[in-house]
Amino acid sequence: MKVSLPLLLMLCACRTPPAAPPPPVEAPPPRAVAKRSEPSRAVAVTLDDLPLGDIGRYTDDAERHRTVEKLAGLIKERRLPVTGFFIMSHHARHPSLLPVWRDAGVRLGNHTWSHPSPNRVSIETYLADLERGHRAVAALAPPGGRVPFRHPYLDEGFLPEKRAAIQEKVRELGSVEVPVTIDTSDWLYARGYLDARHQGDRRRAELYRRSWRWNIEESTLIAELLARELFGREPPQILLLHANALNADHLGQALDWLAGRGYRFVSLEEALADPAYREPDRSTSPTGDSRWLRLLRSRKLRRRGPLHKAEQPR
Repeated sequence: MKVSLPLLLMLCACRTPPAAPPPPVEAPPPRAVAKRSEPSRAVAVTLDDLPLGDIGRYTDDAERHRTVEKLAGLIKERRLPVTGFFIMSHHARHPSLLPVWRDAGVRLGNHTWSHPSPNRVSIETYLADLERGHRAVAALAPPGGRVPFRHPYLDEGFLPEKRAAIQEKVRELGSVEVPVTIDTSDWLYARGYLDARHQGDRRRAELYRRSWRWNIEESTLIAELLARELFGREPPQILLLHANALNADHLGQALDWLAGRGYRFVSLEEALADPAYREPDRSTSPTGDSRWLRLLRSRKLRRRGPLHKAEQPR
């Protein structure tokens, strides 16, 4: 089935964080988990903003530890291969959370030192922050392996020369950029969920949980559709989630739904080994989007050819 680019752009939300979570709306009741089938799909699970997303929104260290221990415990219990991308300035302030992630077998990745967007700081500032985060993670990671990198907000820079400079720095560090194909907004629902939980508002917390669940399902279906549009098949997906209380309390539901849909859980290395991830991304979008959506734009740009002179940026 052919899908128009405008429709996909409407489906994929902008990643610029709003001032506050949107008010929850009544969502349809969750569907029963589909009967498990023989795995025919694959997905690598990744967590951003470790050691804990929105770390300052938690009431105290005890709540932070309970949250991380619960989420890491689920990962360990299910023997789930997970790569976690650390904001190393947050780790520096809360170093006691790292052993919990290590005990769960979570692989360490670089999410920069302080989580800047290349769209908001100079390229020199961004590259220094990226390298500082890389070296801090490398000092903690097992020797010999590559430290994977993910862009904060998935932003890659407005200008082509800025994107090229970031890519060159990643190569220079011996790292690898890790894209996203199942692009969820769990971080946003998690903020409202945590606020509702702090206020003792169970009904509101449940509405955020329902919205989170449907967002994960819809994002997965969009990723499958895009993959078939691009490749005529479904390469291994890379799921973007964040370390937060919402996932700590309910991630098992989403994992069960994915398993019922025929997904097996694979390492990041296995997913990235698929040839689909070697196709160059020539999209000029500066915002964070899924890799499949960027490749769809990229192919359309190649078919169109260079920009006409009248369309050149001023």
